[in-house]
Amino acid sequence: MDAGRRKNVREDDEAQTDDRYLLQFWPAPPEPARLLKQTSRAAASWHDFATSPVG
Repeated sequence: MDAGRRKNVREDDEAQTDDRYLLQFWPAPPEPARLLKQTSRAAASWHDFATSPVG
């Protein structure tokens, strides 16, 4: 995620960055959010944004 964010734009003759994401959802009773794994600064930034109080 960080490499793709640094690059921002891919030219036609350049290889694609190897970003892959798997999101899985299943029915379950509501519970507080849990962060299981975070491996990039970009993900940390979005997580901080999503969990910050609205003010």
